[in-house]
Amino acid sequence: MKPPSPTPHATSIVINGKTYTGAYPNKSKMITVTTATGAKTFPVGNDSAVFRARTLLGELVREGKA
Repeated sequence: MKPPSPTPHATSIVINGKTYTGAYPNKSKMITVTTATGAKTFPVGNDSAVFRARTLLGELVREGKA
């Protein structure tokens, strides 16, 4: 039997007065932030998962994928 998927955590950032939201599961050493139109994955490293998630969400916004 496959173990259940981790429950995703919500994250949000405000850029130029607009709020963007995404979600990420709290997995081991990699974090993937997803939005309705994109996703980005990056190693968490020494950063907190929340910090890395917000950084990735900001990148998705700048790329027009949020």
